Parts: sequence; structure tokens; C-alpha cells
Amino acid sequence: MAWNKGVVLRESFAISVYLVLYSARTRAETTSSMPNVVIFFVDDWGWGDLGANWEASKGLTPHLDRIADEGMRFKDFHAAASVCTPSRASLLTGRLGLRTGVVANFDHGSDGGLPQTELTIAELLKEHTSYRTGMIGKWHLGMTAGHHPNDRGFDSYMGVPYSLDMGCTSTPQYNMAPFNEARTEWLPSCAEQVRGAQCPYDTSCGMQRGESDKALPLYENRTIVEQPAVLEQLSGRNTAAAEEFIRSSAAMGSPFFLYYAAPHVHVPLNTDPRWESAAEGKLPGKEAFAAALLELDDEVGRLREALEEAGVAGNTLILVAGDNGPWACKCNLSGSAGPYHGIFQQRQGGSSLKATTWEGGHRVVGLAHWPGKVPAGALRMRRWWLRYPAPCCETRQEAYSSKRAARKP
Repeated sequence: MAWNKGVVLRESFAISVYLVLYSARTRAETTSSMPNVVIFFVDDWGWGDLGANWEASKGLTPHLDRIADEGMRFKDFHAAASVCTPSRASLLTGRLGLRTGVVANFDHGSDGGLPQTELTIAELLKEHTSYRTGMIGKWHLGMTAGHHPNDRGFDSYMGVPYSLDMGCTSTPQYNMAPFNEARTEWLPSCAEQVRGAQCPYDTSCGMQRGESDKALPLYENRTIVEQPAVLEQLSGRNTAAAEEFIRSSAAMGSPFFLYYAAPHVHVPLNTDPRWESAAEGKLPGKEAFAAALLELDDEVGRLREALEEAGVAGNTLILVAGDNGPWACKCNLSGSAGPYHGIFQQRQGGSSLKATTWEGGHRVVGLAHWPGKVPAGALRMRRWWLRYPAPCCETRQEAYSSKRAARKP
């Protein structure tokens, strides 16, 4: 297959990951000069959930806004899919769902996962470079034999491996949409444009949309270290694990690739209560979501501080993006697509955002930061797609195709 290199170079978000890392290797640079890469991936994050994009979110994302000010903000930035699993598969493989076969979310109990014939960026880095690779947070690409992050190129893993609404916690019904006591009508806080959306109400813990009543597990590599996971502590534990990965990699003098897939912001499932008071008066009627957004931003701030303290901030490329748009039918528990929604699709009886092909479902936040390499304060207006194109040149395409062919049964 002939690749249109112009299109790939123009439209793919994480092209820098491969070009930078592979070119560093081919130039035989010393290990200490090879750049680090951090991908900060956010769950159900609307275009309007960034202060730099949307006035209503100002004051809720200071650390993220600082990245936008000091780096590049993509205004016309699109996820590869409007739901979690296909978007994440495309991010790590550089291939759209119709090519990988990953076109819908994997259930937590699925035997399947990202096909073994697909190569992830982490696997390529392990095969061809000296990079340490770490994954934190929401995986959602399969957990059975061969699909675990440790089997897909990541040296270390910490997190709940799928969505936080795919199992019971100590807070049953935490993921339910706001209804009245009779469970018959949306509450007034539910915006008019999402009335009629297909959001079934079920009082059984974890049974919404046929999901499991099993307790959510928290993994450290292949070991379940907590079940059910204590959601209020999850953000802090994930961030601490990421900080340790950065510190240990720097201490070893090893370049690293960190894929941090935050469980936030989704709907506010796992917010530490201390953020509730900080969110008072912000996003009136959506204070719970505001608290989740504040905690998410704090995670970013802590990771940047860890990079600074480890002395590697100047040689680290940070990429920030959402996997898809906000979950509109969750009403005041969901994020904002900013101006990217309209009445036409809402009259069709469904959500205007996540899980649809309407613009608010896949137009998301996109940021890039690398001191001295990415221009500060840059605004990218042209359309970019959220996927990492591994085969970005003909020689690498040949190696890539050979590796995929060797993996086929």
C-alpha cells in the first residue's frame, strides 16, 4: 500500500512521537539526549472543557492553560472515534478502527482485545530503542492473555483497566443520570437539548447497560492490589505512580515514554472530596463536574512538577488530548463541547456528542508542549486527527508490514 505522506504529516496528532524518537535513534544520539514523551489522555473530555478554549471553563484548568500558553493549541483537533476503545486503539497503533477491527468498546468481561497483529507505539519503542515505557490509568483494550498492557509493550502498568462505570464500588448508582424520585423524568438541570436521549435508568449497582456487578479492580502490573477500587483515592494513586515512573527513569538515565490515560473526566466518579469546596461557585449546576475537572488539572500540574524536579522537563514532549467528546446524556454530570452542538441532531432522539459522528462527539482538546521545539503560544487551525502513524515513511512501512505479517496466525 502506498502511503500519502503529505496527508499523514499534515493531519496526524502524535506524528511527533514517532518522528522524534525514531530520528533520534537513527542519528545515534546518546541516551541522555533522546527526548522523553508523555501522552496525557483524558476520558470524555469536551472541546469546551479547557479554559483556553471556552470562557465558561476559565479558572478550572490553570495547568492545562499554561501548557496551551507555553506550547501549541490545536483548535480543529479530532479523535479517531467518538467512543473510548476505538479511539485508544488508534492512538497507540496509528490505524483507524475499520483497519484494526476495533470499532466498539470492549466490555470489561470480554475475552477480546486489541488484536495481536497490531503493533503499539510502546512495542515499537521496546523493539527498536532503549526507552522505558509506562502506562497509567484506563487501558480499555482488553485484559485477558496477551492483551494486558504488560503484553503490549509497557514495562509497567497501574490503574483500573476499563471504565469506572463497568463494575460496583462502595458508591452504588454513582453513574446514574439525574432523574426525579419517581425515576420518570429528567431533573430540571438536564438541558433541553438532551431530553429524549437514550440513557436507561437502573437502580442496580453496575447493571446499567448490562454491565457487571463485580467490584472494580485496581491493578499494579498483573496483580490486583485493591478490589473494589477506592475511587476517591484513584487520582492520587495514579499520579503518584506516574511521578515515581518519571523519577526512576530519570535516575536510571533512561529516556521514557509515559502514556497517562486519566479516568477523569468522564462523569465525576472518582473525585477526591477535597475538590468539592474548591469547585463551589464554578460551573453553576455542574459543581460535581467542576470538581473533577479541577482534580484532572491538578494531575497535570503534578506531572509537570515531577518532570521539573527530575531535571527532564526541557527534554520532554507533552501531548494532551481527549479520547472523544463529552457524554451529553449525563446532563449536568457531563462536560462541554463548547459551540460544537446543534438542535438538528438532538431532535433525532440521541445524544449530540459522545458516541455519535456529530462534531461534538469527536472534536476534542489537543495540546503539544516541548520547550525550544514547539513554538510557545502557537494556535494550529488546520484539522488534525488523533492517531499515531507508525508507518510514516516507506522504509518503516516495510518493516511494520513484515512485523504484522509475522504475527498473523
